[in-house]
Amino acid sequence: MKKLKFTAVIMSVLAAAALFSGCSDNEENSNNSGSVVYYDNSSNQYVAPEEKDQIAKDNAQSIEGKLSEKAIISGFDVKMNKVVCVGMREKDDRNKVNSQLISAEFEITNNNSDALKVSSMGDFTITIDNDKTVLGSDSYSAVTAARTIEDYESLDYTIEPQQTVRGYISFAVDEGWKNITVTYTPQSKEISYDKLYYNITPDVVEDITQN
Repeated sequence: MKKLKFTAVIMSVLAAAALFSGCSDNEENSNNSGSVVYYDNSSNQYVAPEEKDQIAKDNAQSIEGKLSEKAIISGFDVKMNKVVCVGMREKDDRNKVNSQLISAEFEITNNNSDALKVSSMGDFTITIDNDKTVLGSDSYSAVTAARTIEDYESLDYTIEPQQTVRGYISFAVDEGWKNITVTYTPQSKEISYDKLYYNITPDVVEDITQN
C-alpha cells in the first residue's frame, strides 16, 4: 500500500513539474516589466495577447485630418477629398425628422507590406453633434449617392501594397446638425487602435443636388 501511495505522489509531482516545463530556472521567461513571455513550438519569443492589446492601446495614435490634405496613419496615406450632400430623406414613421444624405470621398494608399482591407461600414463611424453615433455606411444614403454621383464607388476594397483606391462613405444625419466627426480606424495585420478623425461643419458640404 505504501508503495502505491508513494507512486501516486511521484506521479503528482511529475505532473505538476510538467506544467512548468516551459519555464527556466532563472527569470529569462519574464520581460523587464515582470510580465510573462511565451514561446511557440519553434522557441520563438512572443508577447501574451492581452499584453499586446495593452501595448497597442498605450501606443495608439489619434490624428485630426484636414479636408483635402494628406494624413498618414497606420502605414496608409489618407485624404478626404470632398464632402457632398446627395439629397434628403423625408421624415416618416421610423425617421421622425428630415435627414440630410451625405457622402464623403476618400483616397487611400496602402504603404504597408501586406494587402489590407478598407470597409465603409466596418472602419468608419460618424458622431453627430458629439451625441449620436452611427456607422459610416447607410444603405439608403449609398443608393442615393450612387444615383447622384457620376463616378460613385463605395469605399470597400482589398488594397494591395502601394495601391491607391478611391471611394465614398455615405450616411444620413438629422437636418439642422452643427458638427459631424468622421472617424476612420484603419485595419492592420497587428493589433492597432490608431484612428484618424475629421470634424465637418455645414459650410464645407457641397450640395450637388443643386447643380
